[in-house]
Amino acid sequence: MADRLRISKPHRRSTSGFAIPELAAALMLLLPLTIAICFVAAEAMQFCMIKSVLNRGAAVAARRLAIAYGTNAAGAIANPQDSFSNCRVANIIVDNQQFNVPPGTAGWNLYSKPPTVTVEVTFASGQYGLPTFPNPDPLGLGRNFSMTSSAKANLE
Repeated sequence: MADRLRISKPHRRSTSGFAIPELAAALMLLLPLTIAICFVAAEAMQFCMIKSVLNRGAAVAARRLAIAYGTNAAGAIANPQDSFSNCRVANIIVDNQQFNVPPGTAGWNLYSKPPTVTVEVTFASGQYGLPTFPNPDPLGLGRNFSMTSSAKANLE
């Protein structure tokens, strides 16, 4: 009978029940941070892609303008926009107005050895039918965003 009357020790609760609130607290902090890091990484990759395409587009446009100068020098200098009509990349280079030959010897340098032409191409967010960058734009940074690239080619 003494065995039955013995008072049992109180059971200690396990601490495994605290794992769920700790996980919830960690997710509340880490999930938004992870989403922000992914967003910034995606926008940085898009920025690098746009810059790379602008560099290539400017090089192609400068080369085409140099070839056009070899066939019709006066026409190429007077109306360089004709040489840019086939230089297109969807959502980055969509209009001839994005191309520019700088004034003076910065553009047409006919007196250098060898003579050269420089072409600039501009990505202006939301202009010329271009999409806005960054997109989405929660901070409103894309309203005045503009990126320019230039390339030089030897004249034919």
